[in-house]
Amino acid sequence: MKNRTLQVLLLAAATVAATTHCGKGTDTSGTSGLGPTDLVVTWTFDGKHASGMECVSRGIASVVITLSATSDVTLHQNTTVDCDKGTVTFAGLDTASLGTPFLEGTVIDGKGMTITRTDTTVAPKPGKTAVTLDFFATTMTTSGDPATTSGDPATSSASSGGGGAGGMAGTSAGSTSGATAASSTAASSTAAASSGSGAGGASSSSASTGP
Repeated sequence: MKNRTLQVLLLAAATVAATTHCGKGTDTSGTSGLGPTDLVVTWTFDGKHASGMECVSRGIASVVITLSATSDVTLHQNTTVDCDKGTVTFAGLDTASLGTPFLEGTVIDGKGMTITRTDTTVAPKPGKTAVTLDFFATTMTTSGDPATTSGDPATSSASSGGGGAGGMAGTSAGSTSGATAASSTAASSTAAASSGSGAGGASSSSASTGP
């Protein structure tokens, strides 16, 4: 009887030990997460690298990079660097704690005034997460410019007017030609009438001078 009781106790102890071990294994795997990541942020200007010349030509002195909206609010951070540096890295960030954070970039001129901003949502991945912020990106449009695709009303009117003038000129020329032809016909008729009258007079004279 004592042996049976001892066996039961040993079996219960073994069960507890196994359950405790499994619990520790589950906790360890649950807290391992996805691993750290280096968030590497690079900025460009309409696709061009942030060289010293590019920064000066646009009047940009520095760039402010802000990381926010992380799952763990303690990871919120920002930094200000010279424009021509072109990149900044937030190193060793826990991927699981980041969630899908919000990344914003702000360009500042030499007087500390904001020139423009741009932003994006980040999808972190273990190891390295690269993000590019493009300032002054050119927006492509598919609709035509009314000033170039539609005709110029003034030009159209002018062309129409020219056509009207041409029509008037043609009409005037036609009228002149018709008048000239009518004059020629009238002259011919007059000459014929004169000739007929002369011939008739001669015949009358001959008749009157007969025997």
